[in-house]
Amino acid sequence: MDRTRLEYWPAQLQSVFAVIGKSMGDKRLMPNMARGVPSTRGAIVAGHEVQVAYVLGKRGGPRSGHYVVTVLGPKISACWKFRPVELEKLSRSVSRALGQADAPRDLRFDQGVECW
Repeated sequence: MDRTRLEYWPAQLQSVFAVIGKSMGDKRLMPNMARGVPSTRGAIVAGHEVQVAYVLGKRGGPRSGHYVVTVLGPKISACWKFRPVELEKLSRSVSRALGQADAPRDLRFDQGVECW
């Protein structure tokens, strides 16, 4: 399995990626952004509590540690460990996919069928 592909991850975790990606915007992922992820039950994943924590590494610096993403609830109770670059890449890829505007549609009707 390829950890860099979104299809590898459960849908609940992909929702967390989307929230992190949206909070990052065009900036790099930094540890203080983890505090901005809502942790109340149902805020990101219905019926589940989400926690994103940054664990300091042995070296100094804001990107030397790792992130632990935890999803707790009735359907899934699991945690995952990510290097900062991994979490940033996955989160950015989801936010870009969701942020793409739909192409303008030419609404034509041929034989009673709507063609997109």
